[in-house]
Amino acid sequence: MLNNPSSPQVTGAVHFDVNVADPVQLARRLTRTAPAHQPPVLLIDCRDVACLRTRGVGHFVALLLLIQRTGARLLLQNVGTPLAQLLRLLRLDDAFGVGRAARVSA
Repeated sequence: MLNNPSSPQVTGAVHFDVNVADPVQLARRLTRTAPAHQPPVLLIDCRDVACLRTRGVGHFVALLLLIQRTGARLLLQNVGTPLAQLLRLLRLDDAFGVGRAARVSA
């Protein structure tokens, strides 16, 4: 997890670093410790995602789907045009909250 001071603040969201050794396990831990009926909101800054450059978009999307299966809500911020178009084509843009990061409040 990261709290990046240069990123816009989103109330109720946790800045989540998918570059950690096991982001799915970390998401599970956050979901288990979250209040009942209130899944954690994980804010992912796509500018900082190393696996997009090293392993590709397919790996990143699979990772996001695994994290989402833990029960956490995902919000992607700073999504580049190619990734945004691909997520829209796969109909995953709404599932991952593409473009909604600035409007979230809890």
